[in-house]
Amino acid sequence: DGGSSHPCGGKLKYSFSSDTTDTSRTFGCADIGDQPVNLWVTAENGAQSNCQTFVRILDPSGCCPAGVAYDVVGAIRTETGKKLAGVQVSLATCNHPPATTDAKGEFIFHDIRAGASCNILPFRNNDWLNGVTTADIVRIQRHILGLEKIPTPYRLIAADADHSGYLSTRDVSQLRRLILGVIDAIPENTSFRFVPTEYAFADPENPFGSSFPEQFVMNKLSGPLSVGFYGIKTGDVNDSYASGTQTAGRQSGQLKLLASWEEDEAHGRRVLHVIGQNLHEYASAQFTLQFDPQVMPFHSIQCQPGHGFTEDNVNTLRASKGFITVSWNGDAPPKAELFSLVFEAINVKHREAMVALNSEVTPALALNKRTGTEHGIQMDYRSGEERLADDFSIEPN
Repeated sequence: DGGSSHPCGGKLKYSFSSDTTDTSRTFGCADIGDQPVNLWVTAENGAQSNCQTFVRILDPSGCCPAGVAYDVVGAIRTETGKKLAGVQVSLATCNHPPATTDAKGEFIFHDIRAGASCNILPFRNNDWLNGVTTADIVRIQRHILGLEKIPTPYRLIAADADHSGYLSTRDVSQLRRLILGVIDAIPENTSFRFVPTEYAFADPENPFGSSFPEQFVMNKLSGPLSVGFYGIKTGDVNDSYASGTQTAGRQSGQLKLLASWEEDEAHGRRVLHVIGQNLHEYASAQFTLQFDPQVMPFHSIQCQPGHGFTEDNVNTLRASKGFITVSWNGDAPPKAELFSLVFEAINVKHREAMVALNSEVTPALALNKRTGTEHGIQMDYRSGEERLADDFSIEPN
């Protein structure tokens, strides 16, 4: 008792829980260190109050056996077995340096004192775009609309991009901004989340129905310990994350775009129309358009909302540096125009070659409706109604 009192006076009872008969605790060699305790005080009328503190257990006489320690090992992989390297793992509440997973996704803590109680906490917050494409947006939208359920609790957690505890159009918006390069990270979340492999969701179709653990609680270590975590890549709903030297799978086939210049002599400008020749075969497309802003200053973009393409599908914030990024998904007929880019008039002979489709900011790829696989994108140039001019194509890395 450090001075407990009751305004009405009377005798007080002290205990380690709300049960007034709970008046003793026993500590041994396995408890050396700081051990948390709850202290309760109870008045004669039944009123109670409590606080939390700790008891520091020491062994000044050296009665406990020395050198009793064990290794704690673990592995972190995705639900499909992809090994996650570079994850920092901490022993929260224990005074021990963190470990980092190796190329096999494994970590180890040597010589952890017997009796130690720690929370094993993985953390990684980089590589945001790895595995995140417009194809994931399509899957999330279909889930929200009730057209196709996301099949596992881990992928549902991945779809919760804004860490709100439910899926909504804001998750879609944040992922699209990430893909377009408007943001480099989603501030409300981390690029990876982790769940102990031993945990079983009460409702796998709704992992947000109750809180789920994102750390492993190690209680009074009494021997060598092995733990596992499932790593969840935020935004990667279709399991396209490429770990280490792996590369995400791409299938043969191409979305074909046609780019055609038009003279706007009345305003002293030139307009580049971008048309999807076989866009009806694809559920989504994303890419980067690159140009030299010193030679060809960007003026504006004209969207075609009738095909689901609006200003939300394009990022022109980097146009002053020569980059415009695109992320579209929807339904479109064959040979549908997506948008037009307006540039200030310039005097160049081969202006067709001055806007390049590549993956410099947003990777160039398209999701095929029939196969559900990601394809490359080819862009051909046609000057007005003239014959086909120079063309080139880009395959995603």
